[in-house]
Amino acid sequence: MIAQPDCSAELMQRALAYTISALDAVAELDIDLTDSIRESLAKENSQLQVVLDNLLNAQQTLQNQQLKEGVRLQARVLVGDVVLDKGIRNGKNRMKLELQRSMPEAADYVFGKNISELVDAELRSEPQLVMQALSRFDQVPDFAGKVELKTSLEKRVEQQNQALSARDEGELTRASLYSSVVRIIADASESLYRLEKRLLDRFPRERAYVKEFFLDVTSPIRSKKSSSTQPPSQ
Repeated sequence: MIAQPDCSAELMQRALAYTISALDAVAELDIDLTDSIRESLAKENSQLQVVLDNLLNAQQTLQNQQLKEGVRLQARVLVGDVVLDKGIRNGKNRMKLELQRSMPEAADYVFGKNISELVDAELRSEPQLVMQALSRFDQVPDFAGKVELKTSLEKRVEQQNQALSARDEGELTRASLYSSVVRIIADASESLYRLEKRLLDRFPRERAYVKEFFLDVTSPIRSKKSSSTQPPSQ
């Protein structure tokens, strides 16, 4: 079976590479072919090579985005979350210490009694929850470092929001690149089927011959002639 439109990029790459190699081998080894047929096969070879190159380039671009940019953006979100969590914990402890006499309940009022509700919140929700906590800062007494503490938390929230937005943009880029790979795979499958039809028209009574131009993706061993891939008998 010829590689289908929904197959993996790796399988389609192998299928294209095999057919390109088969076209080249037939043109050189089949002594019954005329020069015009050899020229025709060479043209088919060149056209498929363009398809393979396009797929390889698209797949490489996608992999680069996933392994470099995608991982980088995800790491920034996770590290940013840790930095924000650290600021929340330190902020509550600082407020509790500074206001233990004038307003003992201040830290719980601002950050909540259970700090886990903030630091363990969903990644996208946590920055907004922290901003809600910061909106209550003005309702508790002033203390040394209060302004700096609020500014520090606001900076951490800003950084995390930026990291989340950048990751979203990166995901849109990844989705677009993936769609491009899927489209090229579908086009490649169509190219192989059209080539098969042209070859069958050119060699109408040689279906088995034409079959050898294509990688049979349903079986790891295409025919009895592939037996050389097996270990020698003892």
